Amino acid sequence: SRKWDLIYVGSDSPYKRPGLLAKEKGHNIAIFGGPIDKGLEGTLTGAGVTVITRRLDHEELSKYLRDSRTLYAPMLIDGGGERAVLEARACGLDVIVQPDNPKLAQLAKGPIWDHNYYADRLENSICATLQSSMNAKLSYPANSNSVPGNQPLNLCFGPK
Repeated sequence: SRKWDLIYVGSDSPYKRPGLLAKEKGHNIAIFGGPIDKGLEGTLTGAGVTVITRRLDHEELSKYLRDSRTLYAPMLIDGGGERAVLEARACGLDVIVQPDNPKLAQLAKGPIWDHNYYADRLENSICATLQSSMNAKLSYPANSNSVPGNQPLNLCFGPK
C-alpha cells in the first residue's frame, strides 16, 4: 500500500501551478527543492498537504515516488515537468496533468523509452550511415567463429 495519494515535485514558480494541489482530495505531498512562498506554503498545509522544502537526493526522492500512487503535474505547457513525469512513470506511478498541457499528457500516456530503445536507435542510425556511405553489404565469412560484437561492421551488415 502506498502512503501518498498525490505527489507534486517541482518549484513554486507560477507556471508550475503547485497551488492547484490544495484543491485535490487525499493524503498528498508537495516536494520543493528549497524555500517557497509563505502564502503558497500556508495554502498547501492548510489543505492538509505535507510540504517538504529542502533538496532531496535521488534516493530520497525515489523513495517518495515509490510511496505515492499518482504524480500530480499541473504545469502550464511551457512550465516543464517532462522529467518529473517520466521519472514517476518509471517508478510505476499514474500521472495527472492539466487539460491545457498536451505535451505532458502525451508523456503521461506514451511509451517509456529506456536504454534499449536509445541503443537500438543509435545502432540503426550508425548502420544506415555506414551502409549509405559504403554502399556495400558485408557479411560473416561462412567459416567464421567470431562473435558479432567483436566486428563492428558485421554488427550492421551481417546476420543477426
